[in-house]
Amino acid sequence: MSVVIAKRYANSIFNLAKEKEVLGKTYNEVNVLKALFKESDKAQELLINPVISFSKKKEIFNKIFGDLLSSFTSTFF
Repeated sequence: MSVVIAKRYANSIFNLAKEKEVLGKTYNEVNVLKALFKESDKAQELLINPVISFSKKKEIFNKIFGDLLSSFTSTFF
């Protein structure tokens, strides 16, 4: 993802989380995801694998993070 697009995406999530008053919770949840992808090569491979459909990736992440992420954060991942 280009840096410009990533910044716009992050800015949009930030503004919406702030508006919905879930900024702190969203920040914490995103940091959990960040740590996972930083530490796990398999998680990164899953995310970028073109053979696995988006819906299958979402299904897998929902099974892993089901109760750990708020519905707000889950919407973006």
